[in-house]
Amino acid sequence: MRISKIGTRVLLRLFPALVLLAALTPACGQTTPEVIQLNVQKTVEAVTNVPPPPPPLTHEAWQAAARQDLAAIQYSVALNTMIMFDEVNPSYRAWLAEGYKIATGRAKEVDGPNSYHDLLTSYVDGFRDPHFFLNSGIDRPVEWPGFLVSWVNNKAVVIFGDAADKNLPPVGSVISACDGEAIETLVTKRVFPITYDPRTVFGQRQAVSRLFLDLKGGLIPAIKACDFQHGESRWSGTLSWRSIPEPSEDFWSRTVIASAGTPAQFGVTFPVEGVAWIGLPTFFDNPMTQPKLKALFDQLSTTTEKMQNGRAIVIDLRGNSGGDLELPAKFAEAIFGWPAVRRMVNSGMGTSTDWRASPENQAYVQSLSQNPRMRDIAQRLALALTQSEPYWREGRQNTSETSGLTERRPLASRRSPFPARIYLLSDGTCISACLAFVDIALQVPGTRLIGADTGGDTGYTSVRSETLPSGLAQLSFPMTFVHKRGRGSMEIYKADVAYTGVRDDQSVRRWTLNLVIRESAVSP
Repeated sequence: MRISKIGTRVLLRLFPALVLLAALTPACGQTTPEVIQLNVQKTVEAVTNVPPPPPPLTHEAWQAAARQDLAAIQYSVALNTMIMFDEVNPSYRAWLAEGYKIATGRAKEVDGPNSYHDLLTSYVDGFRDPHFFLNSGIDRPVEWPGFLVSWVNNKAVVIFGDAADKNLPPVGSVISACDGEAIETLVTKRVFPITYDPRTVFGQRQAVSRLFLDLKGGLIPAIKACDFQHGESRWSGTLSWRSIPEPSEDFWSRTVIASAGTPAQFGVTFPVEGVAWIGLPTFFDNPMTQPKLKALFDQLSTTTEKMQNGRAIVIDLRGNSGGDLELPAKFAEAIFGWPAVRRMVNSGMGTSTDWRASPENQAYVQSLSQNPRMRDIAQRLALALTQSEPYWREGRQNTSETSGLTERRPLASRRSPFPARIYLLSDGTCISACLAFVDIALQVPGTRLIGADTGGDTGYTSVRSETLPSGLAQLSFPMTFVHKRGRGSMEIYKADVAYTGVRDDQSVRRWTLNLVIRESAVSP
């Protein structure tokens, strides 16, 4: 079976969609208005709604398209991003050349849509930065072995299977090895050279789930046989790859749960007396989410005092991969009060931003000139171009870097500013604007991060997209680099209490409420 339009979008979300959408935000970890959020929503729509041209008909044509697009990626990244002038992250500039050499050397392996996509992804994802990514709407064949796998407590576990096939391993089975190698070894050898970030817990979960999908003809070899254990039973079996089941929407929804987990649901609820649950799954402010964000903010304005004086507040950030950078401070103030936000605003972070001056970047920012701030930036970029300056620096000229914010949390002995205990529930997807919210929340004494470590990001921000010459894919990349954010490159907040179970909504909620009730029953 081939990936449908819906399946393609779910794959983008799953591998690594929750991260990819977050990558469409500008400055990361920034709480001041020095850099304005770009209206990248129209870029996303342009990427997903423009149909690709007819695919190449021969292996040679696919290889030619891959080589042409790889050259375009290298050229565009050099021309439109800050990589060539980045002294903080020299590995980016090194990969621009080294990764291109590796990818073009493998171009002879391309023989269809999946190998084409995998090859380009291996180059783009090789920057190991969520703000560089590839989108493609081409028709891509995919199969599954009849079951889906999650990385649960450092084990590959079957969480869903085709009930009609009695020969499949039962749900709950642990897969100890495949093709004679441990799962961690296979992921390192087969998946990470192509996609995902091994430095994050989310990237690790994504990679294991991806190992048990076969994108036919791609550069990640399909597994042939595995060793299983269920209870006291142990056995080995050959995988039987088959078309994904219909309706495909249900299948792709289950793949999201297997890899990422169930995202939060908007709203404020009180599942237990005295315990408030705030669902905050995104900071993206677009026509689809805007009414939900407004409704949530209105709820907070009428329930904050009740929540603060209760037993506990759970802020559910599952699935939140960023968005509009004005929103983290706004929602943090509604939940914690202005002093918490002011503490971060006065910290002096995010005060220098380098905008790469290129004709294409200037034209893109100019297209957003209905926003007065964007109009000013477009004029600054135009002036830089006339003066042959490679970039324009917004804000203070001091670009001294800062790091270690994740370790500078208030001492556990400091009392919370209100009676309720505060819990941030993370599933590992949190980057960009979501991390800006976490920056504020974890500076509030007594706030605990539970569930999973956050994701990480870098100073690269303000993403836009370009269609590659073949028309088969779109490259998304950051136009800016932000200095002095407080967090260093890929600096991650570690969970105070980690969740190690299956990430369906019911299981995560049950675990969270048991933890909250148990801890809130203990006197401070």
